[in-house]
Amino acid sequence: MPYLQPTGSILLTPWARSPAILETAGDAIDQIILPSIYPSRQEDTRIDDYFRRYKNRFGYAPHAMTIGIRQALELINQAFDKGYDTPEAVKSYLLSVREHQTSFGPIAFDRYGDVVGSFHFIRNLRLELQ
Repeated sequence: MPYLQPTGSILLTPWARSPAILETAGDAIDQIILPSIYPSRQEDTRIDDYFRRYKNRFGYAPHAMTIGIRQALELINQAFDKGYDTPEAVKSYLLSVREHQTSFGPIAFDRYGDVVGSFHFIRNLRLELQ
């Protein structure tokens, strides 16, 4: 079926920012548009540096989900450093601050604890695999 519209755009879900998915896309990778809550590696040197360090250390490219995990660990550490040491206290602290700073930049939550932000639409996915 992909041969019916070889120049058509392919819109993936944000959860598809995975090396395994992108590596199996073949030539279709040039048609993919990937919405992401994180910027492209070409847009943000912090993201690019993180992916390069991770690959050098562990020998494979990480899933983009590791960015959120790292941010979560940083936020928990910040809460612990401020003396919040129970799940309830950490949650209350995280929701009481309008915006938190992490090594990947700011992150904000709504009153329910969901991340507030915008999507980045990444094209040029060949470069994301480097």
